[in-house]
Amino acid sequence: MRVFRAWIPADMRAYAALQRSRALVLPPAVLRSAARIVGDVRRRGDAAVLAAVRRFDGVRLTRRTLRVAPAAIRRAWIGLPPADRRAMRVAWRNIVSFHLRQRERGYVMRTPYGVLEHVIRPLGRVGIHVPAGTAPLVSTMLMCAGAARAAGVRDLVLAVPPRWRGGVHPAVLAGAFLAGIDEVYAAGGPAGVAMLAYGTETVPAVDKVVGPGNLYTQAAEMLVQSGAGLMGPSELVVLADGSAAPAAVAADLLAQAEHAGDNWAVLVTPSRVLGAAVMAEVVRQVIRLPRAAVAARSLAGRSAVVLVRSMAAGLGVAERFAPEHLEIVGRGAEGIAARVRCAGTVLVGPWSPVAAADYGAGPNHVLPTSGMARHVSGLGVKDFVKHMNITRLTARGLGRLAPPLARLARLEGLEGHARSMEMNRG
Repeated sequence: MRVFRAWIPADMRAYAALQRSRALVLPPAVLRSAARIVGDVRRRGDAAVLAAVRRFDGVRLTRRTLRVAPAAIRRAWIGLPPADRRAMRVAWRNIVSFHLRQRERGYVMRTPYGVLEHVIRPLGRVGIHVPAGTAPLVSTMLMCAGAARAAGVRDLVLAVPPRWRGGVHPAVLAGAFLAGIDEVYAAGGPAGVAMLAYGTETVPAVDKVVGPGNLYTQAAEMLVQSGAGLMGPSELVVLADGSAAPAAVAADLLAQAEHAGDNWAVLVTPSRVLGAAVMAEVVRQVIRLPRAAVAARSLAGRSAVVLVRSMAAGLGVAERFAPEHLEIVGRGAEGIAARVRCAGTVLVGPWSPVAAADYGAGPNHVLPTSGMARHVSGLGVKDFVKHMNITRLTARGLGRLAPPLARLARLEGLEGHARSMEMNRG
């Protein structure tokens, strides 16, 4: 792990260069490739999806086997060990309970011109893309589905690449059963995204597609949804003082690093002693991880210890990073957390490891990365509802509004608009 001293200009220039490398830019080749697959699915439907599954996943499916049988979803739940079922129930209950508190109410406003109403309607049908790379991401499926269910979405559909013995991993299917999802398709990546967004002969289209994936998958989501936000490699910044337990801080950094070889794991601290102890613990613990090689790639390329003068200065360093996850451990952690503006999610105190939040403490773990936490929020109920307005003017109300509003219309050169408001409708 590289060490940067915040009071040394050369160090901070090097650290700034490291941060700039986070900028998530889709290479033109990735966009072109995703666009070809999306366009093919839009034109040829099922045939293009099946061809993509055969090409990228090495699995031959038919229209009949593209959809996972509901009985198989139920069997996956029944076949799950009881302890795993209990764990899933805990996570699901926490995720849904937390997101239910995010629900917004509409309102009715009585004005001199009539009654105005703001109503909030859940989306009718949402597709969730669940990656199937090196781990069965059942937690991601539960996060997406829990927020959607809390919003009131009626129909949820999963698209999952068939990477587990030529099919969908049973843990993901079990999670689908718990979430009440009986429509699961064994296709992912750009083809799966396009399948959900546009529909095929077999798959009815959805209103929105959510869920992470590799660059090709995210390029496809942008193409079908007109610029939906990208999610880059996952990130953790731990802001900790000398009272933090080095072994626990190291474990949190390694939990982040083991997820993928391009993840970010950064410690910001005013304590040289803690920094040195954490680096030693990282070396000691990483060799005992089953995914040590993956974690080591992250540690070699995208981890750092940033030494600062104080925790207040450390907050400034962390906010410039605008991380997906910001963990704050030490004296005054609550006060520091109250001042955070730029982070996807904040975890406060020694008993709030990122892994607990990621797996089901309640808040969603689908979060902005690559510095987008400056202006983008994490996944929540808001992403599964539409805000819609209803206008009911009275004759008297329109009579009072028409003169000034018609004048505005004529200011814009839209005479038809003006006449529409001035028209006698009796």
